[in-house]
Amino acid sequence: MKEEYEEDDKEEEEEVVQVVMEEKEYEEEEDDKDEGGEEMMTHRKVVLSRLESNARLQTAVNHSEHVAAAA
Repeated sequence: MKEEYEEDDKEEEEEVVQVVMEEKEYEEEEDDKDEGGEEMMTHRKVVLSRLESNARLQTAVNHSEHVAAAA
């Protein structure tokens, strides 16, 4: 049962990493399109930072729930 939770955590973490990587790629593409759009770059950086923070938080919450359920 513990192995199932660890596998679920790993899958969720991989999904989060994929989303963050896609967002970074999108940001790079948009940066190439934007010339002088500093306000938009700042906004994208804030959004990306929030996505990364939320992903780490969600992973921690999921892990805590699995640990509590396994106990």
